[in-house]
Amino acid sequence: MDPNLFKTEENHLRFLDSARGIASFMVFAMHFFEQTFIGTSTNTYISIFINGRDAVSFFFVLSGFVLSYKYLILGKPLDIKKFFVSRVFRLWPGYIAAVLLAVVAIFLINNIFTWNQFNETFVKNASHVYEEILLFRFNNNFYGAGWTLTIEMIASFIFPFFLVLAIKDVRLIQYLLIVFIVIIGKNFFFSEHFLLGILICSYYPKINNRTEIMKSRWFRYRFLFIGLAFVLFSYRYYGQLVHFPTPYTSVVNFMGWEDFSFSGLASGIFLVSIIYYQNIQRILNAKILVFLGKISYSLYLVHPSIIAMIHRLILPYIRGLGPRRLLALEGFMSLVACIGASVLLYYGLELPFIRLGKRIAARMKPSLIVGIGK
Repeated sequence: MDPNLFKTEENHLRFLDSARGIASFMVFAMHFFEQTFIGTSTNTYISIFINGRDAVSFFFVLSGFVLSYKYLILGKPLDIKKFFVSRVFRLWPGYIAAVLLAVVAIFLINNIFTWNQFNETFVKNASHVYEEILLFRFNNNFYGAGWTLTIEMIASFIFPFFLVLAIKDVRLIQYLLIVFIVIIGKNFFFSEHFLLGILICSYYPKINNRTEIMKSRWFRYRFLFIGLAFVLFSYRYYGQLVHFPTPYTSVVNFMGWEDFSFSGLASGIFLVSIIYYQNIQRILNAKILVFLGKISYSLYLVHPSIIAMIHRLILPYIRGLGPRRLLALEGFMSLVACIGASVLLYYGLELPFIRLGKRIAARMKPSLIVGIGK
């Protein structure tokens, strides 16, 4: 089988975009069902199978892989200043739009869309909206999911250091990953997730080579690892259904592990499985999933505010339907509105700024270069 079957001319792994799109859809589904079932056992069972909360772990592991792929696999040099500029133009414009949309949603839902409230928010900065827009110190008073964008931005500035270690010797990434998991314990800006993605990228040629990976001593246990990943990914919800033994919880608390630690490991196994199994890649290369992957960042950004507005502003005026029909109608409206808004945000703001960032970076003078052989 041709290893380049699922790559574009630019060696872009389209199936990973689709995987990110599915993860974004899981986040959308989580927020949608929480509107109706939050605090109930029904929500717990739904979350085990549609775990949008821990899809964040997959985002971070995937980011570590995708950021590394261009430099570790394609062998292109990284100009640190140009890289920072491109990342800012990639992440920030859409995020700013999401914060402003969240402000509007809160104003409408709470019926405080007045000049006085505008003055308090944007002139007096009473709710620290400008700190939130600037991704400053995790101020997320309007857009709750903004903390993940702060993590992504922090990781972008730390990434070149990790890349240097990976280029020098991949074992340094392994050692650092052990330090974060075993010694530090507490999640340090999700560094272990990004390190895991970089580590997987370092071994991408071996994972992608069926003959080579079958020689690994771990290969015979691959189905066991995949099953373990499905169990670990929704670890946070099991404690709501069963009582874990005290010795177990004592060890977990002593090590400082948290729910995202388990879902991060699971995400790494999922990513390796996607890279290895070409049948999965064929499914992920379906046009609808590729399209979902294309707008995945925009979908992630806009969906919380749109879902909240539909649930709080429109649904109260719809009467005469049973609970199931009402839930189905709300789901249809939320999905259509979120997809529509995502398309507008992607083509109207996200994509133009990505291209602008690339043009600006291309015109910049070279700075500190990191790359293979450097």
